[in-house]
Amino acid sequence: MGWTHSHLHQFIVPGTNESTYYGEPSPEDDYFHKDDRLVRLAHIAPKGGATFLYEYDFGDCWKHEITVEHIEPTPKDEPPYPWCLDGQRACPPEDVGGVSGYANFLEAWRDRSHPEHQDMRRWVGKHFKPELFSVQQVNAALALFISIYSKP
Repeated sequence: MGWTHSHLHQFIVPGTNESTYYGEPSPEDDYFHKDDRLVRLAHIAPKGGATFLYEYDFGDCWKHEITVEHIEPTPKDEPPYPWCLDGQRACPPEDVGGVSGYANFLEAWRDRSHPEHQDMRRWVGKHFKPELFSVQQVNAALALFISIYSKP
């Protein structure tokens, strides 16, 4: 998504009897997550059509339904990693207040006469482009992430 990984998150994977929650385990939590760093996408979504929910920032409550559309074998000379086929719009700013907060942000961002327009511009920077999405940028970020965090 482009967020800074500064909030709690979880992956909710539907199962046969109940959903399994993956996230970052913490002794401060009063609920149980399986460690998301120890599971592979192929384990929780092994075939095309598999879906799961990604929730980021429990206060803002960003929920994303993720569907694996298709899985192809990786060529022998390439490392396996996920890649993005398409998308729309820029990632909302961190701590914008969820879906309704982002709608309010966009209203202020686009309307120069809005009382919060200048504050929003200062907060996220004047070069933020809400409609911008780059498949190449997302795939470069995924490749970098995988190269840093993959196990040899």
